[in-house]
Amino acid sequence: MRIQCFNLFPAAILSTLLILPRSAHADEFIFKLHGITLGEATFAYLDPPSDSPIKMENDSRPSYQLQVSGTTRGAVSLFKDYSASFHSNQITTGLRHYRVDAIDRGTKETRHIVFSTAHNVLPQVLDFTDRTQELPLRVSEALDQGRIDPLHALQNILASINRHRKCEARYAVYDGKRRYQVEVLPVDANNQNKGEAPKSQLRCAVTLRTQTVDMAHSSNERRLTPEAHGGQGAKPKQNLKTTDERSGFWPFKKAQQSMVIHFQDGATGFRFSAFEIASPIGTIRGLRTPLE
Repeated sequence: MRIQCFNLFPAAILSTLLILPRSAHADEFIFKLHGITLGEATFAYLDPPSDSPIKMENDSRPSYQLQVSGTTRGAVSLFKDYSASFHSNQITTGLRHYRVDAIDRGTKETRHIVFSTAHNVLPQVLDFTDRTQELPLRVSEALDQGRIDPLHALQNILASINRHRKCEARYAVYDGKRRYQVEVLPVDANNQNKGEAPKSQLRCAVTLRTQTVDMAHSSNERRLTPEAHGGQGAKPKQNLKTTDERSGFWPFKKAQQSMVIHFQDGATGFRFSAFEIASPIGTIRGLRTPLE
């Protein structure tokens, strides 16, 4: 289902589940609008490898690596046949590799972007093929230093819930096709303060705002190559704005997309339990279904 909330919800499910490591836990979600099935997605929670730089907290709450996959379903697949898998893995060198493998209406799509933990290093697009876009979004030295990939942002949200039971954060994201800001705020803040919200359940309001650079001030932007991150040229004036023209949140092209993510605590820590995605014609609901 190509609702591009972090570009996470679409993907190919069955093949992914067959190759998941034994240490992984997985939850499947069905997304519906007014009772009509739009798609399904699987969130796999993988334990970090023994040589991973991801650190565990003293309370031993889990710090999972996420792997997401899904596909469109039902009548919607007649005009939007899409499936994909998403990976974001950090290696010991301090680099994080974001990979997308997708099929859009029979056309193969790929993305491979490398991010550094250093805030002064730009993302590097190593591979990009897309059915509707020939080239990746040009990277700006002024705007894109320190950005992370969308799956990493979602992983950070989950880690914050598990470690601190908080969902207050902002992330600057780049995914090869667009850049956007992700703002995370608690939905149940008032009730939690009164002790009314169950401690085993949390809800976070997540807002995505797509951003573009005013073309009048983007002359110093350049196409990204694996060697591009070392440049020291003058930075263009920042004139970052939200646009209504190319946010690309299918099926409703809006510059701002909002959703509520539900988390449920359990034996393996907090995990995603439901999604409520706002749209002009109703709420798209993603509900967890038991995996057999």
